[in-house]
Amino acid sequence: MEEELNLYECPKCGLRCSGNVRDNGPHRTLYCGNCDAYIKNLPKEHPVKTRRPPGHRKMVAKYGNGYCELCLVLEEKIPNGETLEGHHIVEFQDGGEDTKENTMIVCTA
Repeated sequence: MEEELNLYECPKCGLRCSGNVRDNGPHRTLYCGNCDAYIKNLPKEHPVKTRRPPGHRKMVAKYGNGYCELCLVLEEKIPNGETLEGHHIVEFQDGGEDTKENTMIVCTA
């Protein structure tokens, strides 16, 4: 029932609250409504699905260092269902190349 009401238990103060959601760079983050402690990252409201080039995972493996280059979260700390991906600085559809100089490895969160 509490999950339906979106109540969360704060790991710091132990109270149950609806929390405060903030856009935190690439993430939406939930904080305690009582003590403002971090509770968890939330999924994007409207996930955008795009078709990636066939060598996409190879690019992440080749250029990635096991963390998001934007928010510096380690790959093993990224929320469930999220992954690391190669983001083209000059978009792929606009002629951007699959090179390290034109790629940032970021989390989908």
